[in-house]
Amino acid sequence: MTRTPLGMTFLAGTIIFLAGANVAGREDGPEKVDLAKLKTDLLRKMVRAHAAAFAKEKDHAAKATTLANAFGGAANVSDKLTYRYTDNKPVVDVDASKVVLAVPQIQRETVTEAVKELLGYTLNKVAEGSVIDGGKKYTLAKADARAVSGAVNMLWAATPPTPPVSTSPAIAARLDQIIKDLATLKNLQPRLDKLERDLPPLSKKLDQVLMDLNSLKKLDMRLDKLEQSAAKLAPLAEKTQTDIKNLSDRMANQEKAITDALKKQADDLKALQDQAKKAEDERKKLDERLKKLEQNQSSPSEHHKPSPSVPYYCPPVQFQVIDQGYYSLQMVRGCGGMGECFPVLSFVWIPCPTLVPVQPSSEETTPEAPKMDKAKDANPRKKDPEPNKEIAPTGDGPSLPELNSSSSVVHLVSTGARNHKVLQARQSVPVYNTTGLTAADAIDLFWQGRKLYYQEARLDALARFNAAIKLFSEDARFWYFKALCETDLGYRAQAEKSLQRAVNLHLEGKPTQALIGVALERVQGQPRQNLRAALDAQRGR
Repeated sequence: MTRTPLGMTFLAGTIIFLAGANVAGREDGPEKVDLAKLKTDLLRKMVRAHAAAFAKEKDHAAKATTLANAFGGAANVSDKLTYRYTDNKPVVDVDASKVVLAVPQIQRETVTEAVKELLGYTLNKVAEGSVIDGGKKYTLAKADARAVSGAVNMLWAATPPTPPVSTSPAIAARLDQIIKDLATLKNLQPRLDKLERDLPPLSKKLDQVLMDLNSLKKLDMRLDKLEQSAAKLAPLAEKTQTDIKNLSDRMANQEKAITDALKKQADDLKALQDQAKKAEDERKKLDERLKKLEQNQSSPSEHHKPSPSVPYYCPPVQFQVIDQGYYSLQMVRGCGGMGECFPVLSFVWIPCPTLVPVQPSSEETTPEAPKMDKAKDANPRKKDPEPNKEIAPTGDGPSLPELNSSSSVVHLVSTGARNHKVLQARQSVPVYNTTGLTAADAIDLFWQGRKLYYQEARLDALARFNAAIKLFSEDARFWYFKALCETDLGYRAQAEKSLQRAVNLHLEGKPTQALIGVALERVQGQPRQNLRAALDAQRGR
């Protein structure tokens, strides 16, 4: 089989046309018309709907001109169409018997191709969209559109036979070649049919490939957006890494600072324990000295022993006689029940029945008290005063010396027949100078006051605690030790207020329980019980 250029061109054009018609986009419409049910009127409307657009496109200008010359325009072709479905194949008859201009035999093939191209264009547009008929939308499958456009049957008017014309040898050779090409094309018809049958599956594959390409295009767009987002997030990620590094460095520095602080606190705690041990040793020594002093005071000295020549003991020089008795004023060391010590002014009054010495007989070995006349014993000053009552001076004897202290408290202690009137003179609390100090210096003042407290320097310790509270008042430790000092010094009302303030701060966690426990570690006995009772009472409210 010989392949001529003209035959190959025609074959290639046919394959391209069929492939192009099959590959064209196919879209399901509202109602897809089957070829077996397609009617002529609907087909004419489909062609007429897009004939004007066909004539305006530049790619179809030559074909539109051919149809205008033959039929008077592309739109007029629709009126010449008749559709039928025979042997399971569509057939479109085109009535070309009445044309505007007579079409020569040699141009009929060109007109046929123009009609096929018009049908292919218009029906493919209907397959992509739809056409309205009777208020209802209809469409075609793309494969059906291609089948209908390829099934054109031109009905030409009968022409009288033409007389034979003489042809030159060149024309005869050309005609022979054309006949051979037509025979070749006829032999290619089975292959074309096979290609036409294979085109629908290939069309589906091409549609799938197009869908995949569309999906890939969308994925590519998403990747571009992700890349743009990543480019925007890159500086933020770098800044985040820098912040994390800086935070790690800060945490490391803070951890080191905390470790150093804990180490310093451990050293301070050890030093405090050493000081506590030393203070405990000093306290034991002081207790021993106090015991010795009490023993010395409880045993009468040689100077105070009763004289055998005088039946009633009346001390000589340091006592002065008042009405039926004598008194003495002296400064002594007094200690309270919580271990506090302070200077006191002691007044002692001892009643005597008489001040006339009675010489004992030679047989008497011990002094005896003379008998008293009940009638003469009318002066109440001659009787022993009741215990725990204050003795006020009367007009019978000299008045007691006044103390130049508004905070003096008078106590009466009864020991047998002797009544001791103790005037405790409280010293004023010194004021610590806090000029130039800040809240950061409050803790140092607290530890200084705590040390002085354990050294029994209550006034100096209280001055430190007051100064620390003046600089920073939100620490329970300051108020606890302030309350302890005020209790030891006899300031009961102030001590209760300070203790209440300490308990409130304690429950608020200012400072932590561990720090408060370290500060109050050496506070034991009754003072510790008093602090615990106040804390429990506040928690129970």
